[in-house]
Formats: sequence, structure tokens, C-alpha cells
Amino acid sequence: MYLTAAPGFSFETYAGNKHLFFNSLPLTKELPIGLLEHVTCQYMLNTVHIKEVSYEGNDCVLTDKQKQSGKEKVIVWVGLQTFWCNNLNSFECLVFLKEVFGWFHAQIAFEHSLHSQYYGTQLGFGLIHMFDLLKCKGLHSPMVEGTFHHHLKEGLLHISEAHFHDFWSMVGKVDKLADLCCHTPEQLCALAIKIVGDHALTAALQKMAANKLRKDDLLYHSTQMARNLLDYMNLDAAIKGDENMRILTLLPHLLFQFIGGKNKNYAIEMLELLQGLHQEWPPDLK
Repeated sequence: MYLTAAPGFSFETYAGNKHLFFNSLPLTKELPIGLLEHVTCQYMLNTVHIKEVSYEGNDCVLTDKQKQSGKEKVIVWVGLQTFWCNNLNSFECLVFLKEVFGWFHAQIAFEHSLHSQYYGTQLGFGLIHMFDLLKCKGLHSPMVEGTFHHHLKEGLLHISEAHFHDFWSMVGKVDKLADLCCHTPEQLCALAIKIVGDHALTAALQKMAANKLRKDDLLYHSTQMARNLLDYMNLDAAIKGDENMRILTLLPHLLFQFIGGKNKNYAIEMLELLQGLHQEWPPDLK
């Protein structure tokens, strides 16, 4: 993606642009679809004459919906459960409710984690140095309200793109990306595998860490950032494309990102989701 979308590479005029290597990979384990057996039913709940301005009112609404739908069905609800955690039994504690977080907010938490982890210094290596070079304003503190998420996301996308463009030039041993047009699709595929394997995987970090005498701190830091930026790009693309299995494969990465970033709330959310999907939930809830 980083190479084929680069203006300097000119993928439209590249001689091998019809090769199978450039086709999108088929999605695996997609959600089942069908007009009869897997049709999605959507309907509005009936209006009830209950005021929901208080927790007691919300509790009354929930009780009313339970009576309407029965106690054998799965109910997805927002909020409430925390406020009943000290009640006497599991039913009153609402343990039958399954908490679900929002992926938009999880993505924002991922962005803030990256911002905190790679902030760096203006004179050294880090996001703040790159933001200054890109003349991106308002990205020095995640506490700034308003358009911080939009600007941070754009900044991360630009930095990720620049990172991998640099890797293509370095691994391909060219001065500019246009020089890669003379490579065959097979050669470009081999370069892509080498870029990810040597500069964007945990295995590459472990190899550098094991060889302490030859460890390059700047290269180590750059590889670690590239690995996490690649996870972020994958998550962003998966959410946009509704690629559920792609998100599922990222859950362990997100879990350790949030653990390492001391974001305990989303670390627990990822752990709970993994536990539910692999151990606890029935197939229809999965």
C-alpha cells in the first residue's frame, strides 16, 4: 500500500501493475450472510412512559424490556452495570448484561498510547520532532480538546507513510521510489517481506536486543515505532472496511499495547473480549 500509493512510484504506469501480488487478499471467516438464514433484523423498541433522567428510571426501562423480550434472549445495553455492582445477587448486579466498548474510542485510546510512548523531544527522535518538521500544530498535548483526534490521526498516517517510504528506499537501495519501477512484482514482494521482517516485527526487535554489542538504539526505536504504526494502520483500515477477522487478529497486539502503555481500562476490555470470543460466549453472541 505504501509503495503503490506513493506519487513517486506511479503505480498506474508500472508494467506489472496487473500482477496477482497487487490484488487484495480475500477476507477469511467473514460473518455469514444470506437473505433467509442469516438476515439481520433491525427494529425500534416500543416507547414507554418512563423518565430516563435518573438511574432508577433506566433500571425501570431495563426491567420493562426484560418482561417484553423474556429472560432467554441476549440483551445489549449501554451503561448501568457499574452502579449495581454491590447488590446482593448476580441478577440484581446485572451480570447477565455483556459490556461492549466502542471501537472508535478504542482507536482514540490507541492513538493516545502511541502519542505518550513516542512523544520524544524536539531535538531528538520522536513524534514531537516529526510534528515540528510537518508543521502540525496542536499535537503537543492529548489533553487539548476539539480536533486533537483528527490532527493526531493525520499526523500518525503521514509519519507512518514516511517511515515505510524510507524503508523502501533503504532496503531497495534506491535514491527515490521511482527507481523501484524497474523491479519485477516478484522482486517488490521480496522487498516488502524483508521490510516487514527486518524493520516492523517483534522478532526483529528481539534479534537486536539479543545482540547488545551491535544494537543501534535509533534503529531499535524506529523499528518498534514502525511495528506499532503498522498495527495502528491495520486497525484503522479494518474498522473502515468492517473486516472483523482482521480486527480479531489484532486483539493480542492491542492488549499488550495497552498493558505497556499503562492503559488498564482498555487492557481489561481487550482481555475480556478475547476471553469471551475464545472461551465463554455462545456462537450467536460471538
